[in-house]
Amino acid sequence: MTKSHSLAISILLALLLVSPAVASEDSCADRSISAGAVRTPQDARTLTQCAYEFVQEVGFEEAHRAFNEEERWKSGPTYVFVSEVTTVSDQARVFVFPPNPSLEGLSFPWQIDSFGNDYFKELHRLLTSFDEGWNYYSFFNPATGEVEPKVSYVKSIDWMGTPAAIGVGVYRRDLPGTCRSEEVNASLLDSNPSEARLQEFVRCAAMEMDSRGYFASVSLANDPRWRSGSIYLFGLDTYGYTFFSGSPADSWIGSELSSSDTGGFEGRNVLEVADAFEETFLYYSRRNPSTGQSQRKVTFVKRITSFGVPVLIGAGYYLDEGIPPVPGVPAEDLAFTVDFRRGPQGFIAGFADYPPADAEIYELTSDYRRLPPRWSLSPPCSSPESTGATTSSCSSKDPLAACCPARDTR
Repeated sequence: MTKSHSLAISILLALLLVSPAVASEDSCADRSISAGAVRTPQDARTLTQCAYEFVQEVGFEEAHRAFNEEERWKSGPTYVFVSEVTTVSDQARVFVFPPNPSLEGLSFPWQIDSFGNDYFKELHRLLTSFDEGWNYYSFFNPATGEVEPKVSYVKSIDWMGTPAAIGVGVYRRDLPGTCRSEEVNASLLDSNPSEARLQEFVRCAAMEMDSRGYFASVSLANDPRWRSGSIYLFGLDTYGYTFFSGSPADSWIGSELSSSDTGGFEGRNVLEVADAFEETFLYYSRRNPSTGQSQRKVTFVKRITSFGVPVLIGAGYYLDEGIPPVPGVPAEDLAFTVDFRRGPQGFIAGFADYPPADAEIYELTSDYRRLPPRWSLSPPCSSPESTGATTSSCSSKDPLAACCPARDTR
């Protein structure tokens, strides 16, 4: 076999290997999406593909109208745009721009952004070399009125005879450097709760912990930015032990995600769920420390690894008025019954203060013991004199079991 024959076979094999990957690219029919459902860069890529196919199906005029008017193609800060691709970046035009249609057909005023990026110059470089891809830049967000980091997926298209790019982008306000405290804080989440705001709030807190490690726990638990009304953050290890909590209640008693909570998870190990999926929404009922009432709660938990230690960071908001507290009993005096014969059930040992001494090291121990009879919440045992029962020794092997005299049933 000659060298030229070997080269030809190699090229043919390469084409056979590459072609299936090109042909297997998802079409809009495979994964359709609307602008209002876009949450991730991958969603933006899918909507770009759908918009590209829509132009081929209905033509330029109808597509131009739909992109500017129909909710399928625009929702808040998410929209389809079409920009000219040219080597003269300061003369590039926009053909579709739903945030401000009056700019369509005009040269778009552009300055170098905070990343040192000339948008139209980068658009030309990307699409003349690769035909489609991701473009990262800073751009005006019509939903907030601020210039924010944005990532768009763009694809080459012939727009009425002019080389152009069609694309959709998302603003990544939860990226490092964009979690502005005036936009992401507990007070705003408390006044206008939603899953999207909650997710952003927890992600920003997770970045704080990721960058500062355990030292961030003090501010995450106490800083007014992270704690307001019924909104607070908590941090757990993957076994459920509390690293920190901003709860106005006793922040060190019990785990926020204890499987034994009344109205909670009915024995499900939600800690393993949160650990496995990295980002998780959880729905359950819990006592609202601000009202003392049991209320439905929506919680978002994010798993991070901070300095080699896996941490679950979460927060949630309450949905309704809740179950009224016991009449005449202040919320802070409410009692909850827990059967420790079933284990600690999320409770962990803690100490109010160190012993008064000057020692450098203290050895503190704790365990669970049966309450003295005068503190027992169990019904009092009837006396033998009043019931005619005979006394017998208490031989229960359970150290926490109640020991009452056995009745004589003869």
